[in-house]
Amino acid sequence: MWKESVNKAFYGFLTYTLLSGIVGGIVSITAGAAGVASILNGGGGGALLGPVIVGILALAGYVYYFLGIKGMKESAVGTSMEEGTAKLYTGALVCLIGAIVSIIPGIKFIGGIVDIVGFVLMMIAFNKLRQLSLSPLAAKGAQQLWLMMVLSLVSAVLGIIPVVGNILSTILSLVILVLSFLGWKNFSNSELA
Repeated sequence: MWKESVNKAFYGFLTYTLLSGIVGGIVSITAGAAGVASILNGGGGGALLGPVIVGILALAGYVYYFLGIKGMKESAVGTSMEEGTAKLYTGALVCLIGAIVSIIPGIKFIGGIVDIVGFVLMMIAFNKLRQLSLSPLAAKGAQQLWLMMVLSLVSAVLGIIPVVGNILSTILSLVILVLSFLGWKNFSNSELA
């Protein structure tokens, strides 16, 4: 059950990262350029449907990630990684709630705050897994995933900067993708101990 759950978390995270990072960045840049072109041509520059569709698909990827984390937590009961996976589950659940709340118009800001809390809890969990794991591969994977989360935080801050921030954030998403691939691959090759 451990390897199956880790793989589910990996593929969910990969989908979420690709859609919310690389694809989301490209779609945002394209949508922004199309909106500006529309205004310059006398149109209203209305919102395009692309970013909404990408956002929904990214959320579906995150749900799949969450289900994988839930399986990891259940399979780690009674092992050295029980505490870390329980913290990871809590953080992933809080992030999922934040993502859902962010969809609701008017309270997106609250969802963002909830998401940040969940993100911090997951960072703490990966650090805890790195310390507690008796498996060298799981510890290495947790280290890589913790570093990936630090870079995700940097990417989010850069994303605040209009246009240039989106471009830098999209480039950084490639590094995040590589680290997440390596981290989850190490986890999937590890044994529960």
